[in-house]
Amino acid sequence: MARNFDPDSRPEPGCDSRTVHRDAHHLVTQKTCNSEGARSSATVDVEVSSELIRIVSDTALTLPNGETHAVHNEMENRFIKSDCGGLKPEMPTGDAPPAPAR
Repeated sequence: MARNFDPDSRPEPGCDSRTVHRDAHHLVTQKTCNSEGARSSATVDVEVSSELIRIVSDTALTLPNGETHAVHNEMENRFIKSDCGGLKPEMPTGDAPPAPAR
């Protein structure tokens, strides 16, 4: 995990950030901001292992008129070793395989 990353170290006006959990393989941060009557909140969950990096983020926005929007994002990166994990350049791309069970 990046030793120099600290979401609490750069405060932004109108925002509160905090680290919920942090160890060598897992980081969870939350951030809440209020600006001109709008409110946003985000949670980012990062898990790192020797062969996998998984990032899950959830963001919610409430506008001054009460309208809400939500975004859920998941990203997974796998280390496929020097043999490319059996992948070949001519293999077709398609839907990603299902994420492993947590």
